[in-house]
Amino acid sequence: MKTLAKVLLIATALLLSANSAAQSDIDDIAAISDVTEELKIAAIVALMFAPEDKALTIVNKVLAGNHSNEVKESALFILSQLDAPEAQEVLIGVAQDGSGELQLEAIRMIGIGGGGDALAGLAPLYENGDSDVRQAVLEALMIAGDSKAVYEIALHAEGDDFQDAVDMLGVMDAHDELHELRLHTGASEALIEAYAISGDFEALRDLALDSSDLELQTHAIEAMGIVGGDQVEATLVE
Repeated sequence: MKTLAKVLLIATALLLSANSAAQSDIDDIAAISDVTEELKIAAIVALMFAPEDKALTIVNKVLAGNHSNEVKESALFILSQLDAPEAQEVLIGVAQDGSGELQLEAIRMIGIGGGGDALAGLAPLYENGDSDVRQAVLEALMIAGDSKAVYEIALHAEGDDFQDAVDMLGVMDAHDELHELRLHTGASEALIEAYAISGDFEALRDLALDSSDLELQTHAIEAMGIVGGDQVEATLVE
């Protein structure tokens, strides 16, 4: 059987499982001969074109069933594409109560979905999670473009957590938040690196011309090389 035909057959089985009491278990798709992980994933992704209520029912069954993380991660992606509040609630539930890579993927999918309530639920996850969870939360906020939330994390973070949050602000080109952060925490190598990542020439120039801290000044001068351009060359001559 050709690949496309297999995908359509599996997708049909998934849709039937949402409507038929005799087919209540999503694992019935495994009975279709020669079903690979790739085909299961393709069939789940095809749920993007299914009615939202049916897609949500099927995704819940996939998450509750005996499937690989890869298949379940595809189901989480479908949740991120659904507008129904129930979809965001399921994502939050997996993010809060899940474990391992599936939990981390649920956190990232909250970022893709960009739902306000779901994003707000990431703050306690960051506070109570391990380093992997905290990094996943930062990635989710970056995906959602929520630089304000990343700023709040950086404002209260220390050590490696501060470095990670500031790096993320640099990746997000969050110039305003980085400038505000300097007012509260003072200049630091982490901020200089973020200025370089975001291409903030003016902030680097200010620090490069400030000789009150020779170590930071040196770091700022070196970071200007990353930004490059005529303005940098003129400042270096100065």
